[in-house]
This record gives sequence, C-alpha cells and structure tokens, in this order.
Amino acid sequence: EILGFVRAYQSIDHIHIIKLQDVCEDQENLYLIFEMLNGVGSLCSRMAQRNWLSLNEALKVLQELSAALSAGSRSNLCLMDWSMWNIISGSFFNLTPIKLFGLGMAGVLYDKHLPRGHPLDSSLRNAFSFRSPELSRWDEAGIKNSYKKLSMHERTASDVWSMAAIIVNALCGHPPCTGGTDTIVRQRIIKGEMCSLEQELDCVPPAGITIIERALATDWAKRHSTDGLLSEPWIITHVIHNGQTDVNEVVTRLHNYAFLPIIMRAVGELMLDAMQSEKLHTIGEMFRSIDLRGDGEVDCHELIAVAAHRRNDIKDTWNRLGIEGGVGAHDFLLANVFAPSMLSERMIEEVFYSIDENNSGYISAAELLFTMQAINPKLEVQDVFDFLTTCDNSLDYHLDLKEFKEFFPKAESVKMTMVSRREHAVELHSVTYSVFKQLRHDLEKWLVYFY
Repeated sequence: EILGFVRAYQSIDHIHIIKLQDVCEDQENLYLIFEMLNGVGSLCSRMAQRNWLSLNEALKVLQELSAALSAGSRSNLCLMDWSMWNIISGSFFNLTPIKLFGLGMAGVLYDKHLPRGHPLDSSLRNAFSFRSPELSRWDEAGIKNSYKKLSMHERTASDVWSMAAIIVNALCGHPPCTGGTDTIVRQRIIKGEMCSLEQELDCVPPAGITIIERALATDWAKRHSTDGLLSEPWIITHVIHNGQTDVNEVVTRLHNYAFLPIIMRAVGELMLDAMQSEKLHTIGEMFRSIDLRGDGEVDCHELIAVAAHRRNDIKDTWNRLGIEGGVGAHDFLLANVFAPSMLSERMIEEVFYSIDENNSGYISAAELLFTMQAINPKLEVQDVFDFLTTCDNSLDYHLDLKEFKEFFPKAESVKMTMVSRREHAVELHSVTYSVFKQLRHDLEKWLVYFY
C-alpha cells in the first residue's frame, strides 16, 4: 500500500502540489524527501497576526487548492487531514502560488493523526475544526483509521468541505464551526451548525456565500466537485477582474502569435533570453491566472472560460497552432514577448549584438542564418532571406542597429525606461526617508524611557 502511494505521488507533476524528491528507508523508518520551500507557515503567520485574507486572495487560494485536489484525485490521492500548515507558499513575500502538502498520506502512512506531530485535537494544528462531517462521525464513534471508511467519491467531497472551512478561517479568523472543546466542534460539524456566513464574511457578496455554503453542505453528495469550483464563472470572473490580467489582451497576443512567421518565433527566443526577470514574472503570473487546472498548460476550454466573448478567436488560434492540448508556459512567454509593454530597446540591442558575432556593427545574411537555424533547425534559407529583406531599408543585404530597431517600432524606449526607473527611485527614497525618520523618533523615545 505504501509503495502504491509513493508511485502514485511521484507520477504527479503539478505546480500546486509539493514535489516528492526522493524516498529512502532504514530498518525502522521510511523517509520522504520533499522539495524545499521558504514559505512554510506563511499562511499561519498571517492568521497569527490577524491579517485575514482579502476576498481576491482567498479566491485565488481556493482556485489553486481546487486545482491541486483535482490533480491528486486523478491519481486517487486525497488529503483529508487538513490544517493551515498543509498550505505552503513559495516564499514569505507572496502568498500565491501555493503548494499543497500531505496528499495521500492519511490512512496510509498514519491512521489517526500525523505521527510524531501534534494530535488531531491540538490547538496548534486545530485539525478537528477542518474535518468533514463524514469523517467527524467516524471520529465520534471511535473508529480507528476513519479515512478508510470513505469511498473515493466521499474522500474527494470531504476535501472540498475541509478546503472551504480553511477559506472561511482565512477570511474571518475562525472556522465555520466553533466551540469550547473538540467534541463540541465535531458535533456541530456533524449537525451542520455553522456560524452565520453572511455576518462573518461581510466582504463576500451573496453569490460567493452561496458557493461556500454549498461546499460546506452536510450531505457530501450535494457539494461542488473540484472541477466544478475551477469552472465556477463567478470565481473566475472575480479573480480575473481583480488581478492584473487583461484577458482580451491575452487572447489577442496568442492569436497574433499563432500567425507569426516561424523566424519571428526564433527571434522571440532571443528576446526571452534578454528579458528582465520582473517582466518574466509578470507574464508568469498572467499565465497562472488562466491556467485554472494548474497543470502547466492553458487549453482552449480554460481560455474560453475566462473570455467567452472571444470564443471564435480562441478556436481560430488553436486551429492555427494545430495543437490538441494546451499552450505551455514557454509558448505563452513567446506570445507575450513582442507586446509593447514587454519589449524594450535594451532587449533589441542585446539581441542585435548576440547575432552580430564578429562585432562589425552589421548583421550579415550568414550570421542571421547561422543564429536562427541554431535555434530552429527547421528554418529555411528563404525564411531568413524574407526577414532580412523586410528589415533591410538600405537594400545592402546587411542590417545595422537602426534598421533592426525600426522593425520593432512599439518597443519601449530606453529614455522612457530610465524615466520610469528614476520616478520609482524618487518614490522609494521618499518612503525610505519617512520610515527611517519614524524609526529615529521611536528610538529617541525608547532612549528617554530607559535612561
């Protein structure tokens, strides 16, 4: 059974599930080695500071957890034993993207609670507050390894209830069912005696309350599925509209990318190498916001779900690309690299000099052909010649830097980049000065107090 769990877990490669790097054992113990993440306890830390999540943050976490659970259930792995500690951020600087820890362990590696950890009714883990009604019934009956009493459908539904309870806790600071003891809490969970969500979650509109109430239904068969939550229009619309992703722009860029000449995709590869990390991060965030399943691909249905009014353009894009699956993160980067807000004169200059290998100040046909075919061997001589003649305004079969820049007229100028950086530096200086001024004032007060 343990070997089956390990094999099933290692078969999962998902952005929102913590990776199992290695497994080893000695005569007494089995050791699971997971990837290291710096944001362990980030969500718990926010709760300890009473810094509850905003509605948009909570919905984004809900989307990512749903994607992780959906991927796990396809390998017959569920979590069931929930706490805030199972939700791990990549760092303490950003809550999302999150990774889920503990899939498949409950009922296999332990039968009651995490071994050598805190017990089920510990106030630190508070896991009893996030147990579904069906698990709570078995716990009240004193059944050992209650996890195995549930069918696969019940297990996935149990995770939906627990996930919704986590989201409620993250929004208002306490789970849906509270009480003086773990026994009281369990009994209230079983009976469905929850707090008033309308009063406690005043930041959530009625449409959101309805979704949460259904996820917390006492009858497991009436709850949302994880795929149902991922495709829930209200959640998708709210996350997209309150994020930084312009879905119309995304669809347009992908559509333009589908019709790019093959040589421009090769040029795009060089532009990506020259792109700064913060712009790569911005595009990555855009990709994750529409990769609803979190599987590293945006398929046609996912994009239609967030931009139904562009359905025909989206289908046209997929037909042109000739793909049955989805657009991966790398292709998504290429589709966005030529956008005016992403392309800069600095990037163009860096690409120009990378092609101009002999530093002559000109790109010859031979240099262009050699560089482009190194990126994509399928490029024909005619492809390179067509690109050269399009850019070569002087008709001398060489490209100078000016001609190369003029081919990308919408690129952000170096001057504008420097202006924006200078404005940012001035703003940062002002904030830093204010902080240190306040710090100095506080220190002087403390010195007077102690001395």
